[in-house]
Amino acid sequence: MDFNNFLFLCMGFFVVATLYSSVGFGGGSSY
Repeated sequence: MDFNNFLFLCMGFFVVATLYSSVGFGGGSSY
């Protein structure tokens, strides 16, 4: 497996998790 590809995937997953968590704790006000 390519290390760069793995790092990009991990970063993307972290960003998605952060956004989802922010929306979850925000009570859906932003959404």
